[in-house]
Amino acid sequence: TKRTIQFVDWCPTGFKCGINYQPPTVVPGGDLAKVQRAVCMISNSTSVAEVFSRIDHKFDLMYAKRAFVHWYVGEGMEEG
Repeated sequence: TKRTIQFVDWCPTGFKCGINYQPPTVVPGGDLAKVQRAVCMISNSTSVAEVFSRIDHKFDLMYAKRAFVHWYVGEGMEEG
């Protein structure tokens, strides 16, 4: 079978949403529940910038305390 992706037509609201009726793959014993369909949204909005800014700030606070850095150093990454 030929696999194709069909995107929705252009919409002036700044986002696109598509529903995939093929059930997503679930890892046995994983944290995600088995569902019948999945949704994907593509958005061109500056409103998500605030969310990423907060996450970046929280990362900076944790890195300043060197929280979890030992796990990465133990795997061979440099702390620099």
